[in-house]
Amino acid sequence: LPKSKSHILDSFIESVLFKNNFVLPKKQAKFDSGFVEKNRFKDLKKVDFSFVWPVLFSFPFYNLGFNSVNCSCCKPDSLNEKNILPSSLIEIKFLEEGIYFESTNSEFSSFFHSNSSGKEKRLKRKNEWNLHGIPLGPFFRNDVLRVPLNDAVRLVQEEKAVFLSDHNLSWFCRKKENFLSIELNELNKKIVFFDKKLTEIEKNSIKENGIGFSLFLDSSPEFNFFSEFVVLLKSIFSSTPFHLISLSFVFFDADLACAVRSVFSSVLLKFNEFSNLNSSKSFISSNNVLLDSDNPLKVISDFSKNQNLPVPELVV
Repeated sequence: LPKSKSHILDSFIESVLFKNNFVLPKKQAKFDSGFVEKNRFKDLKKVDFSFVWPVLFSFPFYNLGFNSVNCSCCKPDSLNEKNILPSSLIEIKFLEEGIYFESTNSEFSSFFHSNSSGKEKRLKRKNEWNLHGIPLGPFFRNDVLRVPLNDAVRLVQEEKAVFLSDHNLSWFCRKKENFLSIELNELNKKIVFFDKKLTEIEKNSIKENGIGFSLFLDSSPEFNFFSEFVVLLKSIFSSTPFHLISLSFVFFDADLACAVRSVFSSVLLKFNEFSNLNSSKSFISSNNVLLDSDNPLKVISDFSKNQNLPVPELVV
């Protein structure tokens, strides 16, 4: 039996791959920086996206899986296609002199900084401007670079760059649900089912035992079994996306990991922008958000409705 959470996740995904007769091609990791963002903010409300990610990565949202990223049937014809992933690298030409910018993709930023000249200038600018991350730059008029999709869109909107045409696009399949998504959706259904089962047991116990219902539940083999089982299912469900981006994952796939990371960054960036426009402040911390708001529940609910996304959890 698997002895650790990592081994449990390896076993779960291995069974999915084996069940679907899928063999992973050997690929090199892209933008593997090992970057870990430190939590520098205290006394703020945490918005936990842990249970959002596996839903978001499944069909019909992003449909991210081993057999659905960069599929042969749904390659985008233009930047307007809805299945383009934020991990796409978009070719742009800069229109101004001496441009620096903070990338929305920390892995790309770290990769660029490690492999490009001007390190001292970037570090100096980071310190002088009290920036959270290391900026990219400096760039000058007519310089050409491929940058992550969200960066490209922002720079073009700010009229600091224009789109060119030699892009390195990544996308997800729009026609067929990938097998990892199928398994995650089935796992989610089981979680919902057993949660309801636990609620029924609790209600029946209250009816039969009154105020002593908790003592009965503590000694109930059925309740304890279902409770532990649901905890395990939820752990597998919420941890799978993070396991996919871990270099220690035995079935690590660079394209899939890059896509997963980019969706993390893109959604959190959208939440950050949305909250700042709604009289709140938020700070991205790891793969969650720290929120400063008088009405955090409303901000979370409104964001989910605005973006048509699952509702993240407010951690009190």
